[in-house]
Amino acid sequence: VFFADDIIVALGSGIESNSPYDVATTVEQSLLCGKVERGENWFYHNNIGYSGKNISLFTGKQRGDWKPLWGGYTRSIPDEKEIFKLTVEHGMNVRNGSYEYAIYPDIKLSDMPNAAKSYQLLANNETVQATELKNGVIMAIFHKSGNIAEFSTDSAGAFIITGEKIFAADPTQKKHKFHLT
Repeated sequence: VFFADDIIVALGSGIESNSPYDVATTVEQSLLCGKVERGENWFYHNNIGYSGKNISLFTGKQRGDWKPLWGGYTRSIPDEKEIFKLTVEHGMNVRNGSYEYAIYPDIKLSDMPNAAKSYQLLANNETVQATELKNGVIMAIFHKSGNIAEFSTDSAGAFIITGEKIFAADPTQKKHKFHLT
């Protein structure tokens, strides 16, 4: 997940499952709060925008029970609420599943049709996940050595690449140097 001033980009890949049940990635689940607007590959709800391919929308009543969540209760605490839920459905027996979506906090509805142009997917695979924002900043997670867009690294790391600087973090906290090109 990559965070910037006005966008959150979420990427996932290598999703596998032998489960006899459908597998899904939840983009959002919250109480329904007013009208849901939608367009081509985007949704808008409660002043928040969402874009991505293969996103499914569900709105309606959902029943649940608070007892399993509130430890110590001996009786059932049933509840029913209207919800808003967005998911990426991967299906059963998933092999090499993936997702890509963006969230736009506090965006205007009128800006949603062009919101997806605020970033570009550079890679979303088991080696590297990367996006380039409209201001040219590249954010990337390398799970092992690799390259994207004229940038390469000799090992795993998290990187923010600007025109002038490269910020790097080692997820293992063991490396003292990165070799970057």
